[in-house]
Amino acid sequence: MRQHHDKTRKHFTGVILNLIQPNISVIVPAYNSGKTLTVCLKTLSKQTYPSEKYEVIIVDDGSTDNTSIILNSLPESDLFKVINHSENCGLAAARNTGIKNAKGDILIFLDSDMEVEEDFIEKHVSFHRKKSVIGVLGSIIPDIENPYDKYQRYLYESKRGAAKFDINKPIPFNAFIFNNTSIKKIAFEKVGLFDENIKMYGGEDTEFSYRVWNYYPEGLYCDPSIVVIHHHYRTIEQTLDIIE
Repeated sequence: MRQHHDKTRKHFTGVILNLIQPNISVIVPAYNSGKTLTVCLKTLSKQTYPSEKYEVIIVDDGSTDNTSIILNSLPESDLFKVINHSENCGLAAARNTGIKNAKGDILIFLDSDMEVEEDFIEKHVSFHRKKSVIGVLGSIIPDIENPYDKYQRYLYESKRGAAKFDINKPIPFNAFIFNNTSIKKIAFEKVGLFDENIKMYGGEDTEFSYRVWNYYPEGLYCDPSIVVIHHHYRTIEQTLDIIE
């Protein structure tokens, strides 16, 4: 038994040492995101993390607005990788497309209506560096100028989301949602991709997180200091329509 624990300790130490400056893939699914996508991509292009160590993969999931125009106008660089779906396939499929094309050791999932701070990637990497974890959940705050501010404040008030958990303890799988979230790529190799047959709102997150938790029962953590601003323009009625 002692020998088994020693092997495990060496394994996790190796993971940490290899993550001093890992390659990162930020996956951004986009569907009719014309109002918010430019801000999202602009802030992702101005990170403190070395530009040669990360990529941003945008999956246009059959948008019918000006999303494709915005993506086609991006400057040529190694930073942005655009992948187009010919039709709307759903969030799980868009994420899976990003995963299949990702080169990173750690994958960060971000919604297309979110704005990040300049140390966003560095903070995600830093937590993976300090902890022998598989995934890290950040926190979300609403845009104070959002016309639906009151609704957003309810969704993200201080006792909901990452802020309610202890940063030093694993969190339950049903709290590990994918909108400001990083996870080691090896998790997908071990438990598979998102289930594209799940159509229930948010269901693909929970089902996938359960598989990860079942394989790594103490591998999911949160860090409320990794903050993104959510430029969310849905009313309560529109959100209920999506859930239904």
